[in-house]
Amino acid sequence: MRLVSLDQNYSNMSRSLFRLQLPRPTGYGLIVTVFALVPFAVRIGFILTGVTGYILHSAYKIFQLLIPIGWRYRNKQLRGWRILWPGGLFGRVY
Repeated sequence: MRLVSLDQNYSNMSRSLFRLQLPRPTGYGLIVTVFALVPFAVRIGFILTGVTGYILHSAYKIFQLLIPIGWRYRNKQLRGWRILWPGGLFGRVY
């Protein structure tokens, strides 16, 4: 993320002087972005289908836990308690 000057000499004051330019996710970043959106898609799916009940509306939370756990298991080769709490009890990185 970086700030880009739109008008170096400040002659056009009607436009903003700076705009935010975000990189587009590609490759691995795109996969992570898609997986991050899965819990929200599940939640929206339940709402749109009219499913009622607290337990069913909380089903998206399962995906909020499973996706980071799967990523840590596969990419960081963490096992046991460190899958759920990778920084350790006192913030140490293993």
